[in-house]
Amino acid sequence: MATTQSQSKITVMTPSSEQRRSGPLHKWLASEIRNHVREHNLGPGTPLEPEVEIAQRYQVSRGTVRQAMATLVHEGLIDRIAGRGSFIRDHQAEPSNAESKPNWAGITAKTHRIRVLVDCPHQPHPGHIVLTQSIDGLGQFASQTNGSIKLTFEYHGVSHVNDPAAHAFMKQDDCEGMIILPVTQECVQFVNEMGKPDKPTAVLYRRVTNPHVHRFALDNSAGAYQATDYLLRQGHRRIGMLILTWPLAWPSTLKRLDGYRQAMREAGCESPALVAMANDAKNMTEIKTACRQLLGQANPPTAILVNNYNNLRPTLETMAEMNLRVGEDVSLICIDESELAMNHDPQISVVHMPLAHNAIRAMNHLYHAILNDQPPGPEVMTYPELRLRQSCSPIQTLDQLK
Repeated sequence: MATTQSQSKITVMTPSSEQRRSGPLHKWLASEIRNHVREHNLGPGTPLEPEVEIAQRYQVSRGTVRQAMATLVHEGLIDRIAGRGSFIRDHQAEPSNAESKPNWAGITAKTHRIRVLVDCPHQPHPGHIVLTQSIDGLGQFASQTNGSIKLTFEYHGVSHVNDPAAHAFMKQDDCEGMIILPVTQECVQFVNEMGKPDKPTAVLYRRVTNPHVHRFALDNSAGAYQATDYLLRQGHRRIGMLILTWPLAWPSTLKRLDGYRQAMREAGCESPALVAMANDAKNMTEIKTACRQLLGQANPPTAILVNNYNNLRPTLETMAEMNLRVGEDVSLICIDESELAMNHDPQISVVHMPLAHNAIRAMNHLYHAILNDQPPGPEVMTYPELRLRQSCSPIQTLDQLK
């Protein structure tokens, strides 16, 4: 099934109910996309979502996505434009006449410069999925505007509310709008207290309270609540959670912990002993020690919610060292999609955070706010997606085993 988001007009491809065919994986994926395009009569010029999103939805590598797209380009079904993305081909357009090509975003030819402040001291590592996938989404939308949007990225780790570099960024006058990608609590506090910016400004991912900016956040609390509630409905009552950087946790960690605790409290199952905390996100030994303490209790949890993909590998290694089977001895859900979750045997259930989609949504809104002089409105929330795989099993009572 394919659905089109009304604001961004990005076509979201979702897997069919049919099983994967034997043979090359990219041919199967090309067939899936081909069928969705034809069955849902997607019009010429309709953009497809980013490669990373397609790879995550279909549980394949980005290389497989690129091979599938190359096949569809060869067939004439789609066009791929370097730096812009993939689009349904307009068969009515004359290839020799550039003027006949559709204007993907329906916007003017004027270039609007938007400055982006990334809360990071340097260009983020590919493993920093919050920033890299958000940046991918911004670039995806900008590339569809035929040069009408120019993004300029600045990387700076905001250190405190009065950070001079952050304030200097907000005072720049050579742009039509601004975007802030906060990661740390210090950057969130900076946004909350900076007042009304001179330019239309959008803030992505983190939840902020400043009413003078356009707010597009992911509901981390809802994602953790949804995963915990699912495990509770599967009969689990002792559900553990493994988190990082406590007590100096990042905002998303605290929100996820809130969602987990809310679900456990509503079920009457909340217990401090079920939350394992590791202070150093880069110390695998410390993370594994926290996990071992959680699983080694006299009355251990039957399921674990892992706070993010950084915790997943040490959790799996600890379970293997303790001879605990994923999905059989302990059910497992990880917040954040990852190749490890997709490729593990059994595959790991995840709470997918649609970061690229959230960025596209924000970029589209900010652009039209610039064009139409629209003031900021209420916070817009993007909700996570629970992707269930083989790592979760229901609890069987003694009566059911008889």
